[in-house]
Amino acid sequence: MNSQPQLLAILLVLLSSGMVSANETTMIFFSLSVRLVPATVRQAGFDYRLSVSTTDDDLVNDELHVSPDDSPRTYISNVLLELPPDPLFPNKTNIFRALLDLDVPDPGDANHNGIADLFEVSRAVAPITTEGEITHDDGQKVISGTVSTTWSKVANSTTGLCVLQLKIADLALDLTFNHTFEIFDYRGALTYKNIGTNVDATVSLQRQGAAGSFSGPLRLSIVDRDELTYQSDPWTGPGGLTYSVLGTADSGADFTVLRGGLNTNYFALLYFADGNPATPFADEYDLWQFDIRDGNDGDSDGFADFSDPPISVPPAAPIASLRIDGGVLKMTITAKAGQKVLVEQKLSLEAPGWESIFTRTLFTDSEDVDLPKSAEPFRFYHVRAP
Repeated sequence: MNSQPQLLAILLVLLSSGMVSANETTMIFFSLSVRLVPATVRQAGFDYRLSVSTTDDDLVNDELHVSPDDSPRTYISNVLLELPPDPLFPNKTNIFRALLDLDVPDPGDANHNGIADLFEVSRAVAPITTEGEITHDDGQKVISGTVSTTWSKVANSTTGLCVLQLKIADLALDLTFNHTFEIFDYRGALTYKNIGTNVDATVSLQRQGAAGSFSGPLRLSIVDRDELTYQSDPWTGPGGLTYSVLGTADSGADFTVLRGGLNTNYFALLYFADGNPATPFADEYDLWQFDIRDGNDGDSDGFADFSDPPISVPPAAPIASLRIDGGVLKMTITAKAGQKVLVEQKLSLEAPGWESIFTRTLFTDSEDVDLPKSAEPFRFYHVRAP
């Protein structure tokens, strides 16, 4: 774009959708990882301390991590067991490090909402036992052991008791630790409106049983009534920090939002770049699940509005304008959110055909777009529905 003002002509042929009202529904959002607080037991005059972590060093972040690709689901974390000092190195902390593979407890779903009671603050968990194993491989020797855990929790509590029994025959150890475990359960409102095949939503969620909240955008695209995809938008979370919402599984597959057994229920997995800002690690407590219960059905077709595009109505006339801002030619397109528009150009109205510049779907009712630079003194612009 030349810095001198140019004569510009614009011809608008725009179509747009009608007004779209917002719906509100409920959302449950919880971490599939749990926090296992370190515990100490004294035996034969020595203290043994057991911690878990997902880091690759001796730092501890207390996370029992669940992978989205595990079936059945298991906790995969590192175990750091502090042993009595080595007589050869009495002033050095003696850490035995091993990889833990532990079955996730499944206490059932007493309130039949599709979420295991373990992850709900409001639900009690009667004692339930799961088994696992640990493996230590330093390249010279492999040491293995067994783990048995018993989990329990009272209703309306973010914490429960995990009694962990660790047996390592090669080290002649049989230790029982009483760990506190903590869950992260958030609930609140999801407000959305369908804009063609896009869903423009925001979430406002409060942690259950403790302080904390999440809020931010959740922009989705409808694939069909059974599936939606979502964009990676930042949320504001505990401590006022920004959380990057990600959408790819460990396997590299993209997450999607799926409709459940009922036409009103949706569920999905997502990643946070940092699930727990209280600890100095970027990748932890990061796998979360959300469940949406949507009773809105504006067209009474038996499918929730969340994945049901609204009925189209006659479009209203849009408005567009041009301006030069800092040497950049900008076009402001004002229409209805959700409208797809095609911007075209040519140098003369007598020239045959129009050259396509780009196609854009408006997320808001008015958006600015930058037009490409050109050495030509005249250009004509044509904006229409493709």
